[in-house]
Amino acid sequence: MGGLEIKLIKKKKMEDNPVRLFQTSFGKPPCKIWASAIENTGSFTINLCGGTKPHIGAMALSLPYQGSKNKKKLSCTTSLICVPHHKEDGLAFELAEESARFLGKAVALTVGIHIDNASEDEIKKLSSNARKSMRLLIKTLLKKEAWK
Repeated sequence: MGGLEIKLIKKKKMEDNPVRLFQTSFGKPPCKIWASAIENTGSFTINLCGGTKPHIGAMALSLPYQGSKNKKKLSCTTSLICVPHHKEDGLAFELAEESARFLGKAVALTVGIHIDNASEDEIKKLSSNARKSMRLLIKTLLKKEAWK
């Protein structure tokens, strides 16, 4: 499955605040993407990075809420910050909202993906691998067995 790696890195329980860290990765260098999530009470901090120069290019904070028209579907309000001259903002916005809707919790997502002089095919592969890595991470976070 293209370098799939999912593991529980650390499980630490404080009195009233369980903190868990999970990681996934997808793809092969130079288009490999890593996603890591820290769960705190009621929220997730997620970092999505990859390519040959992982960094922070954009950050999105997405807060889910019950929709006014369709009570069965969560809506989100999302704020975005982008580092000048970076192009991760669209991916950060999309994946933060998707994560918040599926998880039903607040999500702060940072994204930083870079390959010098990337070809159009490499850009498509990086974007695809980013989505796949995030979806694997979300599936892992949703599994109750993963918390044991």
